[in-house]
Amino acid sequence: MKQTQKKRRVSNDTWGALTELHSTITQKYKVVGSSMAIMKDVKLTLEHHTGYADKATKRKTDSNTIYHWASVTKTFTGIAIMQLRDQKKLKLSDPIVNYVPELKKMNNPYGKIEDITIWHLLTHSAGFRDNTWPHQEYKAGDWQELMSRRKGFRILFKPGSKHSYSNLGINFLAPVIEQLSGLRYEKYIQKNIFDPLGMTHSYFNITPKNLLKYRSNNYSIDDGKLITNGLDFTTGVTTANGGLNAPCTDMVKYMDFLCNGHTILKRSSLEEMWQPLFLVEKTADLTEKIGIAFFVINRKKHIFIGHEGSQYGFRCFMYIDPKNKSGVVVNLNTAGEHGRPYTRKGLHEARKAVLDFIALKHEKS
Repeated sequence: MKQTQKKRRVSNDTWGALTELHSTITQKYKVVGSSMAIMKDVKLTLEHHTGYADKATKRKTDSNTIYHWASVTKTFTGIAIMQLRDQKKLKLSDPIVNYVPELKKMNNPYGKIEDITIWHLLTHSAGFRDNTWPHQEYKAGDWQELMSRRKGFRILFKPGSKHSYSNLGINFLAPVIEQLSGLRYEKYIQKNIFDPLGMTHSYFNITPKNLLKYRSNNYSIDDGKLITNGLDFTTGVTTANGGLNAPCTDMVKYMDFLCNGHTILKRSSLEEMWQPLFLVEKTADLTEKIGIAFFVINRKKHIFIGHEGSQYGFRCFMYIDPKNKSGVVVNLNTAGEHGRPYTRKGLHEARKAVLDFIALKHEKS
């Protein structure tokens, strides 16, 4: 009994320190509003919210606040592709030109264009550039406009030889999903991921009227001046790589599936996605590799699976500890990039702390 009480006291002390750090980071980096939700063993969800979802109206962040999750969307796209693979509607080795014939006119100096596969796109190893649009990272646009610029889609290295993050490449997966399912990308994710998982407040792009009261605004800091970007925006042709909007409560349901569920994808297929393939980054604190649509972090001998996101004023991440059946999501609704403060640095400070927190069970057992 004493041992149980001691564990609970240590956990509470650690949670208190973590929420204090969350508040400190948002103040230090002048973040208008932020939310953090941590799932521990599914039975317990811890939440901490700071600041405003909308500063002008003084609407505070809370459990219902809807954030934009940017590139975390890519994990949903990856799961959709794996669902279709498991249904034997595609192979990961299928050439992407089978689904995007417009790419046949591209030049691959390292081989045939048919050598570039769905697997290469999912692992960011196809050789495409990072940004969808040259010098316009957040431009929406449509498919016709994107394809009109395909002369600029140069292959920068031999496909499959290394990792190089590519928003552009992920865009080519939406047509695969749409052609094989007969549904628009957004409808497919709604029917095959959101609905089965009970993610009732999740959607893409423009906010439905009934959810506008929960939508977080987003902000940028330019030379110390706070700029309000507005409640809504569309990601257009880039929806499959960064169009997701959801509250933390829905993201916890998604993490529950990743850690415990078998409802929408076989466990073996999920674990296949989490196998580390290419090195992304190695520092004194952690080693990061890419799997299939997910990043794999090794920190203090613990393995974490997830993804970061960065779009407009939102900076966020989602990571799970599959062995511990725990996970965390953090979202900041304010971005300071080229000037000061540099919000992404604050996001990474939070990442280290929360990864250590969700791994605590292993250290105690």
